[in-house]
Amino acid sequence: MATRHNACQNPSLSVSDAGWGDGGAGVPARTAVSDFPRAFAARFTDGASFHQTPVGAAVAGTTYTASLYIRSASLPIGSGVLYFRWMNAAMGDISFPSTAFTTSAGVVTRISITGVAPANTAFVRLILDGWSTTTNTTDMTAILYEASGSLADFFDGDTTPGGSWDGTTGLSASTLTSTVTGTASVVLGALVAAASGVRSVGGAAVVSLGALAGAAVGVRTVQGSAVASLPGPTAVAVGVRTVSGVAVGSLGGLTATGSGSAPAPSSAGGSWYGLLDIFREAAQIAADERSRPPVACPNDGQPLEHARGVLHCPYDGWIDDGSGW
Repeated sequence: MATRHNACQNPSLSVSDAGWGDGGAGVPARTAVSDFPRAFAARFTDGASFHQTPVGAAVAGTTYTASLYIRSASLPIGSGVLYFRWMNAAMGDISFPSTAFTTSAGVVTRISITGVAPANTAFVRLILDGWSTTTNTTDMTAILYEASGSLADFFDGDTTPGGSWDGTTGLSASTLTSTVTGTASVVLGALVAAASGVRSVGGAAVVSLGALAGAAVGVRTVQGSAVASLPGPTAVAVGVRTVSGVAVGSLGGLTATGSGSAPAPSSAGGSWYGLLDIFREAAQIAADERSRPPVACPNDGQPLEHARGVLHCPYDGWIDDGSGW
């Protein structure tokens, strides 16, 4: 979330023309306009030697970019000058840095200036001169005084969404709060449960599910296409390890409470015979796994349905031809 601040105290004449043209500058008329960012503008027709915008608070040593929209009615402005008017807390003048600008007749133009507020600065205004409004009626509105080194989009308290007036509506500084929307990446922590808990991953995923330790019944399930590492069963236990869908990985151990005892190794073969028994048991388990009919589509992990004596996927048409996975 980002926040911007417009320091101008009457940027768009939405309520009145207060602050526009005071201090010896030309006096405008608040006028309804079109083609500007706002519905009202200060219209200057009195031929004053310069024109001044409303005040805004400023902080010494801060870089500001100030801008406004302007339109001269009948003639282009070929040698206009835009000034920062930096002032102290008593509204006394400090300095007047400037930049040149031009406009075309009848065309709304945005002009701007960037500079650092000098020492003792408390307020800022803009001054414009370089043409006569007696023969060239001029409209101005939509001021932005922003603590920034570059020009950004205009806003005031009437901007939607996110705009608000810091004080009196239309006659105060304003704030724009922007909310970022889009896709968020999140990390979901581990699920810790008793022996009867279920941990599931739905959809395509690369997952690593740790061992499930508990009593005699436990279920670990991956639904959908997944690359999984599930630690495998140890000891003698009643447990269920299920992968529904396409899985690449190893199934590691489910540690559970079991009954009975392991047979002692024969004196003829010692521990090697026990190891051979383990290999034979592992081979039998693998054969049982391969002979078990599939329960989910290998393409998309969706549960299979029975139709006319065969298993098939209702989504992509995959049919179990008896060859297994």
